[in-house]
Amino acid sequence: MTLTNLLLAVFFSVMGLASCQAVNEEYCETTEDCSGNELCAGNVCISGNDADAGSSEAEPDSSTAAHDAAPTDAVCPTETHQCLAGAPEGWTGPAIRADGLFGTTPPVCPSGFDTIATGFHELIAGGSCGCSCGAPSNVTCSNAAIEGRDGGIDPFVCFADCTGDYCTRQELTTGACSQISQAVEARDNLRWEPSIVTGGDCGTGTSSNNLQEPSFVAQTSLCTLAEDRDGCEPGNLCAPKAPQEFGAQTCIFQEGVHECPANSIYSERLTTFASYDDQRSCDTCDCTLKANGYCGTLEFFNDDDCSEVPFEQGMCTVMPILTPGRVKYTENPQTTCNATPNPAASGEAVGVGATTLCCTAP
Repeated sequence: MTLTNLLLAVFFSVMGLASCQAVNEEYCETTEDCSGNELCAGNVCISGNDADAGSSEAEPDSSTAAHDAAPTDAVCPTETHQCLAGAPEGWTGPAIRADGLFGTTPPVCPSGFDTIATGFHELIAGGSCGCSCGAPSNVTCSNAAIEGRDGGIDPFVCFADCTGDYCTRQELTTGACSQISQAVEARDNLRWEPSIVTGGDCGTGTSSNNLQEPSFVAQTSLCTLAEDRDGCEPGNLCAPKAPQEFGAQTCIFQEGVHECPANSIYSERLTTFASYDDQRSCDTCDCTLKANGYCGTLEFFNDDDCSEVPFEQGMCTVMPILTPGRVKYTENPQTTCNATPNPAASGEAVGVGATTLCCTAP
């Protein structure tokens, strides 16, 4: 085709297109060339109401256009929000955490959080059991005796064992006014070997309950996330920042006692309880006989019927001059049954209604 023929073909093509377009119709290539709610169809701006919805030339409706126009990369606003790791399967959270003393009012969940859950920990079960004992029965005693020894007034000599030729021992009969033997009187020193308790029965003691009502030391409150915004990495949630009283830790939680998820930022484990069960009781206590209790008293006399007391009793003294020398031992056991101090309670107080918290490091 010659250049002249090519130019003529283009001219008539344009004229033919123009002849198919009304004078008052606006020419367009896309909908952006049109105004108002007009759409571009067949290179002509027409009203959106007149457009054939099934036409392959029709533009998408306004809602679709708005969705396509919306940004696809939302950002979690760091001024007011924070990205928190989501909870693994079986766990609830993430939640913000506030700690306080047992019995205090839990904080109010801030905006963007709800479903507060409070658990208690550090259970204290104080107090003790008591024990009281009666008087001993069937008490037995060793024999009382006096000893005459040679040597000066030396306690280490006077209280040495009565063996060998330097010492004479005389056992006494309970309640009798006994004459001191000449072998004892011939010695330098006089010593009394007292009778001591060797046995007896104490029986079972009476227990008393001084246990205190258990209580917890601390409580931990959790507020779970109520709303989530886009803008965090996959698996994370965009949550409002917690107020100061909730601290810096965030947690996930699950009823029962569990290990924290492996390879998770929620690694610090805390078990809280809804209440407690006090299983303690004070059932029994033991009583034991006082060791080495004295069984009686010893008196020295200077007459045959043991009525005149010439000197006060002493454990070791210079041999007195007694004419006649008499001695009397009266058995009167001075012993008691000792109670076991603060016997342990049977059973224990335990927390019930456990919940496992796994939290981020503070």
